[in-house]
Amino acid sequence: MTFNKGDIIAYTPSTLFRRDGYAEVRISWDTDEPYGQDTFDQNDTRLTADEIATGYVLFNLNDFIEKPFADEEAYDPEDVFVLDTRKGMAKRTFVRRGAQELPDDELIERHVKAREANTQRARALLLSPNEHQDLVASDLPEMTAEEVTVLADTLRWIQRATTAFETSLEHLVRIRTTGDGNADFQTVHTDEDHYELWRARRALDSRLSALRG
Repeated sequence: MTFNKGDIIAYTPSTLFRRDGYAEVRISWDTDEPYGQDTFDQNDTRLTADEIATGYVLFNLNDFIEKPFADEEAYDPEDVFVLDTRKGMAKRTFVRRGAQELPDDELIERHVKAREANTQRARALLLSPNEHQDLVASDLPEMTAEEVTVLADTLRWIQRATTAFETSLEHLVRIRTTGDGNADFQTVHTDEDHYELWRARRALDSRLSALRG
């Protein structure tokens, strides 16, 4: 395949060392021949002939412009490319030249959907058994005023555990979205908070059953 200057390509690296699997096609100043420069950095990351032979074009910089602070959700999918670089530690966003941002109402809807999808993916990382997740996700049972009074301490436990778990889950979603943090460590931490909430919910069900005979 023939590549042109400014092509951004995906390819199969021959090694994982200092390679993202994305490269910009440039023209050699001494030979006028195209070559690929991996996006990992500018030093010692030129593609070999075998590597560039596996590449295919994603887009060309003549058609797109890099916008580091652009909101990728603000554009139609065909108008934006996001490359995870430096082993996922950085993100480069490219927007088609002349592309217009979506209307506010459509943008808000897309943000909500993206948020829900990210939360579902974060929950899927938890180590908890399915029955634990089902109990934690269910609504609190309906209770009489007398039952609420008797079980006040357990309900406060649930409230504290819920706040802790939601905060941990929020942190995990943020890490999964931005790559800024240790997702594996945060998953374990979130799972511990999830287990504490499950214990509180199980205690409520047990005490409520005892009250009702």
